[in-house]
Amino acid sequence: MRKLTLTEEVLLLLDEFILFSYRPMLKVILEMQGYDRRAALINQLGKLRREGYVRKVKRRDGVFFRITEAGKSRIQKGPVPIHKESRIWDKKWRVVIFDIPEKSYLLRDRLRQELKEWGFGMLQQSVWISPHPLFSKVEEITKKYDLERYLFFFETNHISEDDQYLAQRVWNLKETNDKYIRFLSTFKEEFEEIKKKDVEEEAIFFVRIRDAISLILYDDPQLPKELLLEDWQGFSAWKFYEKCRAYFRRKLREKVTDEDF
Repeated sequence: MRKLTLTEEVLLLLDEFILFSYRPMLKVILEMQGYDRRAALINQLGKLRREGYVRKVKRRDGVFFRITEAGKSRIQKGPVPIHKESRIWDKKWRVVIFDIPEKSYLLRDRLRQELKEWGFGMLQQSVWISPHPLFSKVEEITKKYDLERYLFFFETNHISEDDQYLAQRVWNLKETNDKYIRFLSTFKEEFEEIKKKDVEEEAIFFVRIRDAISLILYDDPQLPKELLLEDWQGFSAWKFYEKCRAYFRRKLREKVTDEDF
């Protein structure tokens, strides 16, 4: 998963926290970025205002910034993965087979990366599978990289006698599940303590938890429930994240007046 740009950091922060004054925003951004970006943040806020992505709100307790509808549209195309609750499976496997010449190894690597991002798993080096109906995506990448001569795609009802075991082997589900377990154990206790802190500390906590769940989701193929481990913690982790998110949004909305919109 790539690192968020400063623009994405600012817009995502404003989208979650509705209103943010400059100094608290600066503290949170610096914590997220890991180095001093004061001048960059000032310039970026000015640029985002000129582009119509954020606007300034003046109140008695200070000057604040809030995201606009245009800004929300901008981050809808961003890199934070979406957790899929509904995962109905038609019991079919989608198989991609390719044989790209060695001289085009960079193209082959890009293809593998895109297949992974769409949730395909590697059965063999040049054989990738997915339970998701992704025919249009495969067509898109085939045309994008002019792969008609090298790539084949088909559906099948059968690959293995044990689909669940196949999924565990191809996607290493135990490792991903362990990440979800660590996520829950790390942040659940912290959440109770952070509720006693100020808004800056809450924002930093939220960004940490958002980035942590995003990293796991990036590697999670979000398979149908029939293929998951019996003790799969992905749904619990996402519900906990949504609980934290709802808490912070509700708390901050209590401080926002109609004049701020």
